[in-house]
Amino acid sequence: MAANNRQLHQSERDFAKENAKKFAQYKDQTGQTIDEARAEQMLLGDGYRMVDAAANKGPGVAGPAGDAVAVSFLAQNAGNFFKAPAPELYRTIDTHSDHSIKIQPYKLYVAVLSIIKKLKEIAMPVIGFDHVQLAMPNGRENEGRFFFGDILGLPELPKPANLGNRGGLWFQCGAVQLHLGVQQDFKPAIKAHPGLLVDQLEPIITALQTAGYPVLSDVPIAGFSRVFTQDPFGNRIELLERLR
Repeated sequence: MAANNRQLHQSERDFAKENAKKFAQYKDQTGQTIDEARAEQMLLGDGYRMVDAAANKGPGVAGPAGDAVAVSFLAQNAGNFFKAPAPELYRTIDTHSDHSIKIQPYKLYVAVLSIIKKLKEIAMPVIGFDHVQLAMPNGRENEGRFFFGDILGLPELPKPANLGNRGGLWFQCGAVQLHLGVQQDFKPAIKAHPGLLVDQLEPIITALQTAGYPVLSDVPIAGFSRVFTQDPFGNRIELLERLR
């Protein structure tokens, strides 16, 4: 056996055990009846042959197999198992904390399915927007206050004390908040944009044009009058008035 061969990883053994019944049914379609224990052993045996070949010849290279039906089943259902060297069977997951973890893709898949199942027990896991955020350059808060506060009339909100030193602005916009966060390598959003619903569009258009901000029309949307403008930082902003 070559020095770079490896044994089956536990996740691959788990795959064989959890898919034994499915493979037995698959095998039965060829006229060969086997029980689940035999099905598991066949998947493990041919899986190992594939792993052995991959370790010697490179990922994805299958060697001689004992059962063509088992190889076919693995090719259709096993994803990245029985192919890559052991380190490649891991995916690093950023936990957004002080450390990351490594998890096998198959177990990650099973974990995600479990979470989705629990979410489906909730009528509507996401119930609405709390806030929308735009980026802005550092040190230009007063320009943002003039545009969003004075022209658009959005009430400014005090930022939480532990976020105050980051700069930026928060505004109330109906039931939702609009946040402007400082981004050091700032680039304006010229396509993605918030759509702000206004009571009367014409006075705002006049104020924007008087202050030197661009106002652009676009294709109509049923039930609305709308225009696009840009905030002081170049971010695209849509303004919509519902037609009465």
